[in-house]
Amino acid sequence: MYLILTVFRLSSRSNKMTGLPHLTFNVNKHQPLPTLQIVRELTCQPKSHIVFLKTHKTASSTILNILYRYGESRNLTFALPLNKHSQLFYPFFFASHFVEGISSRSVREFHIMCNHMRFRKSEVTLLAKITSQKYISSTVMNPVAMMESIFIYYRSIQAFHKTERLDDFLNNNWRNYNSSLINNHYAHNILAFDFGFDNNIAADSEHLEERASMAIAAIEQDFHLILISEYFDESMILLKHALCWSLEDVVSFKLNSRSEQTRHPLLANTAEKIKKWNALDWRIYLHFNTTFWQKVNSLVGQEQLITEVSQLRELQLKLSNTCLKDGGAVDPSQIKDAGLKPFQYGAAVIQGYNLNPHIDKEPRTKCQRLITPELQYTEHLYTQQFPELAVKNRLATRRVAHQHQRSDRTGVMGMIWDREAHNRQFIRH
Repeated sequence: MYLILTVFRLSSRSNKMTGLPHLTFNVNKHQPLPTLQIVRELTCQPKSHIVFLKTHKTASSTILNILYRYGESRNLTFALPLNKHSQLFYPFFFASHFVEGISSRSVREFHIMCNHMRFRKSEVTLLAKITSQKYISSTVMNPVAMMESIFIYYRSIQAFHKTERLDDFLNNNWRNYNSSLINNHYAHNILAFDFGFDNNIAADSEHLEERASMAIAAIEQDFHLILISEYFDESMILLKHALCWSLEDVVSFKLNSRSEQTRHPLLANTAEKIKKWNALDWRIYLHFNTTFWQKVNSLVGQEQLITEVSQLRELQLKLSNTCLKDGGAVDPSQIKDAGLKPFQYGAAVIQGYNLNPHIDKEPRTKCQRLITPELQYTEHLYTQQFPELAVKNRLATRRVAHQHQRSDRTGVMGMIWDREAHNRQFIRH
């Protein structure tokens, strides 16, 4: 269901029976009644308890940055992954003890949870009871464009690594795809997987429509708002109204975005193959693309949407001119500050930004936050919330590195395997 605060003009007097404010208007034929939009803006209270399901390759890193900035600027507390991880032990189903501070009870209240996880309602609900989480949202993307991005970004997974082109994989998908192998879930109905559903179903299965209907109904029940990444600016305006935030709160620069050289246009028949291969995702997307515009009409209105999207883009342009050297994104080789270089993975070239060296001191912090990549920002927030644990993690990493130098495993992969072995031990308990 979708939560909308349909309150009116607040009065100092309360209704004795309901405890709600009286609705009082000064009725005058020369003075028009306030519109529902104005009333909503005057009475809506900003929401600060938020769960955001960060789905893969749906512009969710940019939304994570928006939530990080909002929370940090207001000293809110984040439900961050254990042991300074960037993900909540994805692709395992989410469990509340994956959150730092839950098991130790060192944190009494969390406000925002937005790192990658595989959704499990019972555990998210448990966390919500503990931490007063109230508002749950996520993003979806057209599975056609999404599949092209996933193929480039996750080329190393077993399902993809033997094929040169996406078409080659799609022509022999069931032969190339083994659902039991690690990380192969990225190759098939990844949206359904992230939302917590079984992603392995064929387009010609007699159970497809039933499975799709059940998934859609569950998402409708569990999530207050589903955003559409193809309409990112429109989604941000809808989010602004749903959360009672300001335009400045939802402005952003694209993060974790690929350079044009690693984007490949798809043929029409390729798009149809993707829709068939990811038939479950396609049905989920079609439904929420429709409900998205219904919610825009009910909560914002078309005219207001056009106005505010224009205002948002003007603000983004203004910030680009203020914050960014050369006004836009650059390839990682051109980023001067190593702390602002985004993580590079697969065959994608992930772009980032250079901070304007002549920026005034006052807007520098805001600009820095706008362009900080996900991994660096997560580490920064973890260090702020858990300074003592951050020190312990640094010492542990150094010990692993020292032991690793004396082992047969070399390079970063050895450290990753050591850390993952530790994580598997923890998860079993």
